[in-house]
Amino acid sequence: RVKEVLQYLREQGLAQKGADRVSLGLGGGGDPENNKRVEQAAIRVVVAYFGDWTFADRSPEDLGWDLEFRKGSRKIFVEVKGRSSGSPAPVVLTRNERKQFELSTRDRLHAEKYRLAIVHNSLSGCPSLRLYRHTEIWGWRCERTEERLAMQPLGLLFQPIPSKE
Repeated sequence: RVKEVLQYLREQGLAQKGADRVSLGLGGGGDPENNKRVEQAAIRVVVAYFGDWTFADRSPEDLGWDLEFRKGSRKIFVEVKGRSSGSPAPVVLTRNERKQFELSTRDRLHAEKYRLAIVHNSLSGCPSLRLYRHTEIWGWRCERTEERLAMQPLGLLFQPIPSKE
């Protein structure tokens, strides 16, 4: 499976020929300490976006989302992906994240609650938040920019598609 992913990334120009490891600007580029800083900064951006909603960190529970937000009777589950770069690139989902992502495409009630947040330039003074939600009409679409997501052939990578306006 890893060989298939690397081959696909090479074909897309996202990995060098002969590479057995890949850095896509995801997290901190392979450095565990920097990855953690990128992810924590991304989580702070998402928490700030939800403002007066109460939240709980669910990432240790491996549910398929990192944060759970509540406001009155409303609940939103958010999987957060931090990036050190600003350029669009595929996002890798874990098995549990993918299950939740797929459930949102089949279950309208779950789709109303589940979001995928991608924070570009997490560590900069000007991070950029994309908050994706699945709708029956548009598929996965950013609530803030109308940018859409497309699932790549291997099913683990999702590539942002700029909106056509």
